[in-house]
Formats: sequence, C-alpha cells, structure tokens
Amino acid sequence: MKILKITDEVFETYRTQVNGKENITRDQAERRLTRNVMEGMSVPPRSFLEALIGNEKYIFGNLHIIVRHGRVVRLFNHKGGKPYGGWYKDQKKHAELTKQLGII
Repeated sequence: MKILKITDEVFETYRTQVNGKENITRDQAERRLTRNVMEGMSVPPRSFLEALIGNEKYIFGNLHIIVRHGRVVRLFNHKGGKPYGGWYKDQKKHAELTKQLGII
C-alpha cells in the first residue's frame, strides 16, 4: 500500500487546523491522510483545468483533500459544517486501514 506524500503547507495545515493533531509526526500525518483519501468520497473536478493538471479531490467528513500525482497538495478543514453529500465513516473499514497503515 503506497503512502501519499504531503507538502510542507499541508503538514502545517493538518497540524494547526485538525483538532488534536498539534504534535503529530509527518510520517503519521501522511499515513492518516492516505487512510482518509482511501475512505473518502471522490468528487469530480470542478473545471477542465483541474482535470488537466491531475487534481483529484476527496471528502473525508469536513476535510477536503486535494491529491495530485500521489501527493497531497492542498487541505481544507471546513469546521462545523455538515459532511459533504451524505458521506459517512465506515467504522470497520476505518479500523482495518488504521491497522494496515500502522497508524498510532
């Protein structure tokens, strides 16, 4: 299972904008975001340009994760909002991926 890489900006956003992640290591952040992408709901590109440059958008609860060529390049946390389009977390799949990815 390939772990997605993250940019410095995404790492800082994850640490500061996601509740309880202030002291997370980069490795654990990459593993958690990889799991979130695998569990998340894929959203079609908003424009031809997004599709052309290879952006893929995933929704995991209030997190909007933008992946380009195996790297998380943007992260938005829409705090306090409702999950997008009826998304829900599958607890069984979540637990399985957590174990497989070695998430602490």
